[in-house]
Amino acid sequence: MENRAAELMANQGLPWQTALAQAEAEHPETATTTGDVPRRAVAFTRASDVRTRAVDWLLDCWVPQGSVTLLGGREGIGKSTIAVDWAAQATRGNLTGTPMNVAYVVTEDSIEDTVVPRLQAAGADLARVMFLTATVPDPDDPATTYESSLDLPGDYPILQRFIREQGIGLVILDAAKSVMSSKLKGNDDLDIRRFLEPMHRVAHDTGCTFVCLVHFSAKKGSADTGNLIMGSSAWQQVARSVVAVAEDKDAGTVKVWNSKANLASRIRTMEAQIVSAEVVTDDGRRTDKGRINWIGECDEDGSALLVPDAERGESDNRTDAEVWLEDYLKGCERPKKDVIADAQKAGLTVTRTLERAFKKLGGVAEHKGFPRVAHWSLPGRDTSVATAPVPLRGVATVATGADQGKRDVATGGKSSVETRSTAVATGGVRHHLAAVSDLTAPSDADILDSLDTEYGLSPETVAGSVPGLTRDAALARLRALATAGLVTVDARGRYIRTTTTGASS
Repeated sequence: MENRAAELMANQGLPWQTALAQAEAEHPETATTTGDVPRRAVAFTRASDVRTRAVDWLLDCWVPQGSVTLLGGREGIGKSTIAVDWAAQATRGNLTGTPMNVAYVVTEDSIEDTVVPRLQAAGADLARVMFLTATVPDPDDPATTYESSLDLPGDYPILQRFIREQGIGLVILDAAKSVMSSKLKGNDDLDIRRFLEPMHRVAHDTGCTFVCLVHFSAKKGSADTGNLIMGSSAWQQVARSVVAVAEDKDAGTVKVWNSKANLASRIRTMEAQIVSAEVVTDDGRRTDKGRINWIGECDEDGSALLVPDAERGESDNRTDAEVWLEDYLKGCERPKKDVIADAQKAGLTVTRTLERAFKKLGGVAEHKGFPRVAHWSLPGRDTSVATAPVPLRGVATVATGADQGKRDVATGGKSSVETRSTAVATGGVRHHLAAVSDLTAPSDADILDSLDTEYGLSPETVAGSVPGLTRDAALARLRALATAGLVTVDARGRYIRTTTTGASS
C-alpha cells in the first residue's frame, strides 16, 4: 500500500495523504481499518510551489515582520524603555502606517506604576495595548479560575487564537525567559529551540511580530552577542534578528544596532538617550518616567562597548594598537572601516581599543564623500627629534585624562601648540600635545558648510566634520539653524542644508 502511495507521489506529484487515500481506494482490501493510529509520514513542498517574497520590516534592518527578534543588553540599560517606545510607535501607526494592537507580557516590572506610565510618556494609544496573563481552572472546581503567567510552548495554541481574535500585530515578551515552561532549561540548546521554533511558526502563521527581551551576562565580555545572551547561544541562532543595546558611558548615551543581520542589508546603529518625562497618574500625582530620545544614526556599532575595561587588557593592547596604527597610517589616509578591518586581521580585535589609540596619537578623522565616510590619518611626526610643533586646528585646549583625544587634530596650518617629548625604553621619543591658546570657535558657516543639500547628517557626524565642535554643541546649533530656516530635519532626525542657504562667514 505504501509503495503504491509513494509511486503516485513520484509520478503525479500528489501529497502523501492524497496518494495514500488513492492507493487505498485502488486496493480497499488492504486499507487501514477505522480507528487505526495514523502513521507518521514525511511531508514535502516543491520549491516550484513556493511563492517568494521580500522581507517586510517593522523597524528598518532591526525587526522583520511576522518573525522573532531578540532585544538584548545588560541589566538596567534601557531595554524595556526601548520596547515601550516600539510599542507606542506601533499603536500610533508610525511603524507600518496603520495603528496596530500590541500584546505585552510583563513579568519584571509593575504594570500600574511603571509600564503604563512609560507608555504614556512615549505617547502610546493605551487602548491598543493589552497585557497578557493566562487563566487556569481550579482542578477541584473547574468553574473557578485563577490567574497565571503564560507557559510556553504549552500555551502557544491559545496565544495564537488570541492573536487572531484581537488582531495583534506585535507581541513583546519582557522578559522572554519568564514565560518559558519550567520543564525547559534556559541553558540547553534543544530546550531553547523547543521554546523559540514554535514561536516562529505562530509568527509566520499569524503575521504577528514577536520581540523577546533577553539579558546579556554581566560577567562576560565579548563583541559576539551570541556568547553574551544568558543561557545558550541557541537564542541567537534561532532568532531571525538580534538587536543589541550597549551603554556609552563617555557620551552618556546608548547605542542600538542589529548584531545579527542575516536578513538586513546593512548594520544599522542608532544613538539614543533615556530622558525624563513627567506623567500624571490616575490618582492625580505627578511622576517622572524614562523615555527614549533617538538622536540619530552612527557610523559604527556598539560592540566594543560590550567588553568591560577590565577584560580588555588595555594597557598592553593600546601600546600594540599605537605601534600598529603609526606604521599603518604613516604618510597616508585610509577609510576608518578599512583601518578597523585590517587591524582585526592583525589581531587587534577590540575596536574601542583601536579608537582610543588613534585619539592618543592625535589622529585626524575627516568625513568625506556622500554619504559621508570617516577617513583616518595621523599628523606627520619625527621620532628622533622634536623640533617642529604639532599643529592643531580649532581647539582651545587639549584635554587630559578621560577626555584626552576628543579634539580634532589637523596635519597642517599654524598654531601656538608646543610639543613635549618623553624618552621611552627603546630610546625613541613620543610626542604629547600641550595646552594651546584660545582659537576662534566654529561659526554657523562652518556648520552649514559641513551639511549637504540632499543627504541628512546626524549631529554626531556634523561634530566630527567641524573642528572644535562637540556633539552636544552641534545639536544645539543645528536646532537653532533649523528654527531660522537654514536647515531642515528629515524623518530620521538628520539635518539637511536648505538649497537656498548660502553659507557665509
